[in-house]
Amino acid sequence: MDTTLPITVPVRAPKFSTHFLLREAAGALGDLGTFVPLAVGMVQIAGLDAGTVLVTAGVANIFTGLAFRLPMAVQPMKAICALAIGGALTGPQAIVAGLFVGVSMAALGAFRAVRTLARAVPRTVLRGVQLTVAGELLIRGLRFAFSISHAEIGMVGALLGVWLLRRRLEWVAIGLLVAGLFLAAWHQSGLLAVPPLSFWRPQLMNFDRAALEGIWRGGLPQVPLTLLNSVLAVSALAVQLYPHRATRVTVTRMALSVGLMNLFVCPLGGLPLCHGSGGLAGQHRLGARSGLSVVMLGGAKLTLGLCFSAAALAWMQAFPVNILGLFLVLAGLSLAEASRFWESRAGILVAAIMIAVHFSTGWLLAAFGAGWIVCLVVERKSTCQEPN
Repeated sequence: MDTTLPITVPVRAPKFSTHFLLREAAGALGDLGTFVPLAVGMVQIAGLDAGTVLVTAGVANIFTGLAFRLPMAVQPMKAICALAIGGALTGPQAIVAGLFVGVSMAALGAFRAVRTLARAVPRTVLRGVQLTVAGELLIRGLRFAFSISHAEIGMVGALLGVWLLRRRLEWVAIGLLVAGLFLAAWHQSGLLAVPPLSFWRPQLMNFDRAALEGIWRGGLPQVPLTLLNSVLAVSALAVQLYPHRATRVTVTRMALSVGLMNLFVCPLGGLPLCHGSGGLAGQHRLGARSGLSVVMLGGAKLTLGLCFSAAALAWMQAFPVNILGLFLVLAGLSLAEASRFWESRAGILVAAIMIAVHFSTGWLLAAFGAGWIVCLVVERKSTCQEPN
């Protein structure tokens, strides 16, 4: 039985038909469940400016779409954001941490050192990373989806609808977005008022000595996670989904992209950003097949941030977390399906060990190390290192 993604990979430039534009627009929604909750948390708790977060993320989306010509997701750095939202990092420390990661990735890409690391990592372990991240997305999505007790029946119905319409998920995504906006306006009618203009003005961040603590408190733990999920794993998934674009999604280009994004974003006070295999899987699963999807998403963020940052924040805060959870569930299912860990016995064992270690320690790097050791012990390295 064919267990690959039920998607035909295009080999020619897509035609700009109405159906194509619809799929690209729907695909752009595939990563909202990751971006919106973390962006709102960083604005509310860490004190980042909403306009700056939207403008810089929008520019990063547009840059990524034009550079790769693929629906390459742009996501907040999860470890740094989690520490900041949890109170372990201040806003400036989180930005310094992101800047440190950006410099590290740019250096690895510029000196092509990431290629050496990529060759050394067994493909089976990368598939385990994909499945582990998929598990995180599924758990977080289900928690969001069932976070309000009286909505549980509705969420079960929505999940059933997603399953029944899984072949036409672009319609599901647009329907969920419309439903979310409707419910937000229903509960907060003030959102329907004409939004006031609030023009964004760029300002460089001022960092004091205390902000430098973000380097070892947030930056150092984030570097291996970014290297694993935002460079190695996302490059492997992109090649798998879009083999005709393989030369555009090398690990060197991925590392340079993450580095350049943060060298631009962080000095302005924006959210530390990276790429993500979960976001790419989600956007692909909802119909996106080109960079137009992320360019459209970036244009929307840029417009909101430049002119309507206050109104955008209000809508983001009011958007139902249940529906955001469904977006995360879609991304998690897609990434788990794309991992294809079940194709070998070594893959199943490595994935199981990695998931167990990750969810018992909360440390993806520990899961990565455990998976690599198991891969080398159970099978010869030549077996674990599956062909591309």
